[in-house]
Parts: sequence; C-alpha cells; structure tokens
Amino acid sequence: MTSEQQTFPVAPRRPVERTFHGHTFCDPYEWLRDKDSPEVRAHLDAENAYAEAVTADLEPLRERIYTEIKDRTQETDLSVPSRHGEWWYFARTVEGGAHQVFCRVPVADPADWTPPAVEPGTPLDGEQTLLDANAAAQEHEFYALGAFSVAEDGSRLAWSEDTAGDERFTVHVKDLTSGELLADRIPQTSYGAFLTPDASQVVYTVVDESWRPYRVYRHVIGTDVAEDQLLFQEDDPGLWLGAELSADKQWLMLSSSCSEYSEYRILRVSELPADDDAAAPGSRSPSPAAAPSPTDRNAIDQRTGSEPDQSTGLEPGEPAGAEPGHTGPADGARAEAPSGLPWRIVLAREERVLYEAEPLTVAGTDVLLLSHDAAAPNGRISLMPLEHAGRRLADVDLVDVVPASDTVRVESAIPTATHLVVALRENTTPRVRLIPRTALEPLVAGLASTDAVPDDAATAGSGASDERGAAPLGRDAHGTGRDRTAPAGSAQEAGVALSGGAASSSQGTGTAADAALLAGTEAAFDEDLSSTGVLSAEYENPVVRVSYTSFVTPPRVYDIPTGEPGAGALDAFGVGEPVLRREATVLGGYRSEDYTVERDWAVAEDGTRIPVSLVRRADLDPAVPAPVLQYAYGSYEISTDPAFSISRLSLLDRGVIWAVAHVRGGGELGRAWYENGKKNTKSNTFTDFVAVTRHLAARPDVDARRIALMGGSAGGLLAGAVLNLAPELYCGGLAAVPFVDALTSMLMPELPLTALEWEEWGNPVESAEVYEYMRSYSPYENVRNADYPPILAVTSLNDTRVLYVEPAKWVAELRTRVAHPETVLLRCEMAGGHGGASGRYSQWKDTAWEYAWLARQLGVAG
Repeated sequence: MTSEQQTFPVAPRRPVERTFHGHTFCDPYEWLRDKDSPEVRAHLDAENAYAEAVTADLEPLRERIYTEIKDRTQETDLSVPSRHGEWWYFARTVEGGAHQVFCRVPVADPADWTPPAVEPGTPLDGEQTLLDANAAAQEHEFYALGAFSVAEDGSRLAWSEDTAGDERFTVHVKDLTSGELLADRIPQTSYGAFLTPDASQVVYTVVDESWRPYRVYRHVIGTDVAEDQLLFQEDDPGLWLGAELSADKQWLMLSSSCSEYSEYRILRVSELPADDDAAAPGSRSPSPAAAPSPTDRNAIDQRTGSEPDQSTGLEPGEPAGAEPGHTGPADGARAEAPSGLPWRIVLAREERVLYEAEPLTVAGTDVLLLSHDAAAPNGRISLMPLEHAGRRLADVDLVDVVPASDTVRVESAIPTATHLVVALRENTTPRVRLIPRTALEPLVAGLASTDAVPDDAATAGSGASDERGAAPLGRDAHGTGRDRTAPAGSAQEAGVALSGGAASSSQGTGTAADAALLAGTEAAFDEDLSSTGVLSAEYENPVVRVSYTSFVTPPRVYDIPTGEPGAGALDAFGVGEPVLRREATVLGGYRSEDYTVERDWAVAEDGTRIPVSLVRRADLDPAVPAPVLQYAYGSYEISTDPAFSISRLSLLDRGVIWAVAHVRGGGELGRAWYENGKKNTKSNTFTDFVAVTRHLAARPDVDARRIALMGGSAGGLLAGAVLNLAPELYCGGLAAVPFVDALTSMLMPELPLTALEWEEWGNPVESAEVYEYMRSYSPYENVRNADYPPILAVTSLNDTRVLYVEPAKWVAELRTRVAHPETVLLRCEMAGGHGGASGRYSQWKDTAWEYAWLARQLGVAG
C-alpha cells in the first residue's frame, strides 16, 4: 500500500502555553507526553501501523538485508578467554540464541597466560556456565544486562538485568561454588554494581526522581536490602555519582562529575565497616529513580553515536546505571552517610578541574595518579602525593607523567602492577601507550611531601552531602568513562609492531634514559584510519589486552605481554610483541581489499577544516556518481572512530558510499573541537554537517541528488536541525531516538538528565540568552513550511534518555508543514529502550527495516 492510499495518523492539536523570559510558545502536541494515556498508546500504535503499511513493499528487501547480516555473522561464537584469578572467563553465543552465555574454565597452569583454545559450540573439560542470558530472557519481551562482577576469588557472581528497556536494574547474586542463586535481590539500581574484594558485599548506586545516580549503598550478602547502608549521597542536581574500585582493588572511589569538572573521594576498602556493622538503625532511607545503561545493538549504533563492535562474542563487562523507586526503608527517613568513614577528597569541585584519580604506591611512596585538565584543555597525566589530597590545587605538588599537548588528547590512564596503560588520541586516531612504572620512580623522588593531611580534608564528606558530586552522563554516555573490562572485539591484522611514544617532558628530575622510558611505547598498525583501544588491563596480569579495528578490518584482539623492563623477551619498556588472539569471523566471502577508505576534508563557514571518512566498494566506478549516506554524532566529546560493521556491508554492496562527518561537538580533534560545538557554539555542529554535504555534492564521484543523512540521539538533534537548515540537500533523513525537542527538555529539570545536561547545552531556565539560542535551533520549534525529504523517526516507548514524546511531537509538527506529509514516518518500539529492541536477532531486524527504507531513498532498493 502506498502512502497516497493510506492516511497518516493526525494528532489532535491541544495547545499548551510555555512562557520563559517573556516569550510564550504554544505547544500543540505536549499532551503526547502522557505515556500511560490510552489515547497516546493508540496514536503510537497507529503510527506503527502506518509505517508498516506504506513500506509493505519493502518487506522482501528487509528480509534480504536481515538474511545478509545473519549469514555474514558466525552465530555460534565466543570471546577470547580472559584470566581473572584462577579462572578463564569467556562468553559464548549460540545459533538461535539472542543473548550471550557466560562461562569459565579453571586455569590449568598458573604460569601459562595463553588463553585456552576454545571451539565454538564445543564445551571444554571443567567448563561452567555462570549465566545463560538466553534462559534469563525467556520470560521477558526485553532483556539487557547491566553489571557483571565476579569475585576476586571466583566464589560469587553479582549481575544486574533490565527487563523493560528503561535502564532500571535488579541485582542478583549467585554462589559459583554451589551454583545456588542466593536470595539477595536488589531492585531499582543503576549501572555499575560490583562485589567488594572479599565477596561479602555488593556496592551499588540508585537514582533520584530525575534519573540521576546520587546515592551509593553497600549491601551485605545475606541481609535484608532494607538494611543496606548508605555510603554517600550527592545532592548537587548537576552532578552524576559513580562508584568503582581502584585498579589494585584496595580503594573504593566515588566520583561526582559533569562534563566540565569532577570531584573524587577515596576510602581504603579495609576502612569499610565490618559486616556486622552494616545494619545500623536508620542507616537506609527511601530510594529514588534510575540511570542509563549501555546498549546491545549489533548494527550501526544510531543511538549512541558510535559504530559498535560486530564480533559476536563480547567479554563480560561491568556497566553502570539505575532506576526510580528503589525499594528501601520507610519513606521520610533522611539519608545520611555513616559518620566516621574517613573519605578523602582528592581535588574539591570548587577547583573546576575535570579529572580521574587512582591511588598508587611507587617506590614505597603513596601517590595519586591524576588524568586531568588543569592548565591543559587536552588533558595531562600527573602524580601528586596522597598526603596532598584535599588541598587547594595551588598548594598541591604535581609532576607530569604525560604532559599537556596542543595536538594529543590525553583521555585516561589505567595502572597495572608494572605499567600505566594510557589512552590517547591524535589527529582523530585513538591509540594506546604503555609506560613502565619504573619510569615513575624518579618523578616521585622529586615530589615534595608533607607529614599531615589538612584537618578538613581527611574525613571530608562523612555526612549527608550538601556539596556537588557525580560522574558525567549524557544522553549517550554514562559513568566515569573508564571500563577496565570492556567488551572484547575489534581489530585487524595490519602489521603490528611496537614503537616509541612521543618525547615526554616532566617537572621531575632524571636522566635522558629516564625521559626515554617515560615516553613509553605504543602498538603501531599499518592503517591510518583505525582505532586501538584497551579491552582489559587487570592489575596483576602480565598482559594488556587491546583491540584493533578499522572501517574495513574486522575486530581483532591482541595480548601485549608486560613485566619488568628487560626481563625475558620484554624490551626496555617491559613490553613484548603483541600476540594476535582473535580476528572476528565474517562469513560470506568477505575480503577487506574489496573496500576502500578515504579521508577527505570539507571547509566550514568559518574556514575550519572538517574531517570526513569515506568508505566504499573498491570496484565502484569513480566516473559514475554514487549515492551517499552521511552520518554524524557531534556531542559530548564522543568521537565516531573507525570501526567495522557487518550490517554496513549491505549498503556498501549496493553501491552506497558511507560518509562520516567528524563535526565539532565530538572529540575527534581534541577538547577544543568539543568546546566549539557545545553550548553557545552548538550551531557549528549543524553548519559543519551541511558544509560536508555541500563538499561531497561537489565531488564528481557523488550523486548530489542522492545524499541521505542519519543520526541518533544527540545525533538525531543534529539530523533534525540540519533538515530545517537545508532540506533541499537530502533525499532522505533517518533520525533514531532523536533529541529533537531539546529546548522543552532543558526547561524541565524534573525530566531525566536535564540538570546534568545544562553543562552541555546551557541552562535556558536561568539564562534568557541560552533560551533564545536553543530556541533558534531546537528542531521541533523550527520546522519550516518547505519541501522536506522523506523522514523516518525511530524511538522506543521505554527510552529514559530521549523520551518517545520528542520524535512523536516532531513528526506531528512536520506533517502540518512539509510539502509531502505522507512521507514522514514514526516507528515506536513498544518494548525497547534507548538502544531499541533487545537481543541480536531483533536488532538485526530493526537495522534491516531502517536500511531498506534508506535504500529506497538512495535509489538502490532494487
């Protein structure tokens, strides 16, 4: 049935006035916000029915694309085993199973760090199943894992699961020795629950009514959850609270953060109250709402601005998040942190420093490793004496490990027993550097130290906090940004070798040899447009696991041996040659040489050069103009890095050029690139995208009449804004979970994430200037009476980050103004979240639906 034969749903106009700073806006579709209204549900059902009816002729193409994705994927697969204590842990996928099965086998030889050879579909001797997510998901329309934490001694597993798509999790605990599921059940938590090192307790976060993680609790296994003890409460609505263990598992670390500054407080794990002190009277109080989670989407992740790993076997990770209505003690009790806990604040929030902290002992001296931006917009890594925690920044002795740079973005550092594993970015490319900890000794020797900790710092934060504190979270990011056990996957063989890092200077004293060691070494690959990342850096493990991938290289996993410099086969940096452990299998005869990658540059309105990544089939005739799908994200300093995608092949093989516009607001070219695409410079994100489109349209190998755009979440805001700016440039636009009613959301502090995101967009409640600026670009309020291309908006009813009401209102408004309202479609997943439906098969079907629609707009649907 064509759109001319089918009548699209018409939402009744029921104007509601909104007045701020002397300006009144009449919103005709705000009534669609009532998620529980039968009329709203009926309208969404009608939208789904209309979208299906007018695209029914695409069903054969959808089925072909779905089959292509499925046939290229090794459905029965597994991740590279990762050693943790006396066990090797890995995840299996099985044909027909939508989710993973988490397993382990005992270590046969403690001295052998070579992962056991595990065959897909064939169990090993002694293999144990820890969690079968397929079985757990059977009774639910939606299922996603949140936290996954195995005890240091392998005796217990704590994990959390979301069964609605709203990123509100229930924590479960299993005795891995007996196989018994324990009675402990902690509902309505956020991401990031984890076991303490002795496996006796679970530390977890909960959220407030605006879905902001603001409390950290400890639960003693075997006790009533109502008696769980509050460890800290963050009362600043603009800060996100996160919790994690230090790399050496000796410290509990809480981070209160936003996108512009942070505050860490640390406590030795040994200073936590004993188990029998946990149920102190009145220690537990009423609970709140929930927080965001990672998605499990195997196609291009239109919701988070990244292209997810296409390997089917991910390693157990440890996400973070929460949800509303945490069940606890009687309402009305005031939450207070237990008195006497000797929290140490590292650098107070008043210093306005964005940092991460990690306690270390170097040559017998206790120090703090800081990844921070003090006097360094692109970041630097420094050491400071532990005794200086709580001092003003001006009174802290700092010595640089990795100094500030105008061209290198220093992103994070993870310590192991022998090395610092540093994540860097230069000229859009993410890299990993390894620095031996022996290189830190001359620096520490030069640090001044004091004998006393200021009285106001040693136990700061022991009561209910009226200060600010939390870890950054956007509509697509969460937690502290550090993931010590990230999913495995991503890498290709492209000639890997180790090379020295850039020369490093520091404030410390030392020889030229010391400086050379401090420069570190990096794994170098042959492809210029590629991504190298840390998968795991366990503190005591003598290997660092990294990933490598590119637009045309399926994910690879490498183990880099580490240890004392010069020992055995290790070089002067204490690093051995990378060992390839796995290359993701791509079936169907895939060959990377059949595709080419190119870096182009467009010029923005203000003269700024914008990088563009182009991927295409190598056999495309450059004399024949080809269609282009242009993608971008451009917010939260999130970079769209080169990554392989099985689903993308279905478009490339139909002659489409895939173009990634690395616009300002992302992090590809450092902190300034981000700063010049946020708050009062946000419009640069949109005009950069348009400049890229015009540049591509002028190329002889591009068909200017067949350029479609795609973006999701904050990238959906970009899509909506660009369609308002220059609808004539595009033949179609796909906006997934799009943040298209941005001004309304930022005017409602009670909504999830709003107060947290004022640091990203500005605060239009308090500032008339911000209000007017956001009003100038917010897509919903700037739809024009014009000839727009066909538009597909995709959303989920239970999405907490970008509410379904935003695209629902936007679509309704578009249909009242555009020349062809029948070509504007809305699909609403009624049992999904920010990442869409759960399970890989459902996700592949959704991707096939969207790509078939795009193929029609691009003229390659035949």
